[in-house]
Amino acid sequence: MRRRPARPSARAGTPDCDADYHYGQRPQAHQALAKVALTGDIKRPMITLHGTIDALLPIRTDSDVYRREIRHHGRTGLHRYYRIVGGTHVDGLNGEYGDRVRPILPCARRAFVRLTDWVESSRRPPHSATIPREPASYDETNRCRL
Repeated sequence: MRRRPARPSARAGTPDCDADYHYGQRPQAHQALAKVALTGDIKRPMITLHGTIDALLPIRTDSDVYRREIRHHGRTGLHRYYRIVGGTHVDGLNGEYGDRVRPILPCARRAFVRLTDWVESSRRPPHSATIPREPASYDETNRCRL
């Protein structure tokens, strides 16, 4: 039997109402989430980028915490963590606030190349670091010194 999509606007007790979902009563959901839980016990090379002024996911409560979990499991050899000074959660703010923020996309592109080299050619990327803002003459919109 095929289940109908949830109805978020329905009142409790209405068939397929989201308000009637009880996570505690769904062991299969617990098992599925355990497979993707952020425990820090990583098994493959991983690169994390995070902007230092990300207001949506603050660096201190997200990536810094996860880095500690990775360290706790002794997996730092498989992880590189780059804190992008002036980076926010969305690059769209760069156009209006370019004097205060910088885009992360160029760093993400560079990190992807580094990760590919790491996985396919065993060329380890630079150690985890804070990537500073560049001088005004440097093209942060298209480049990253990662």
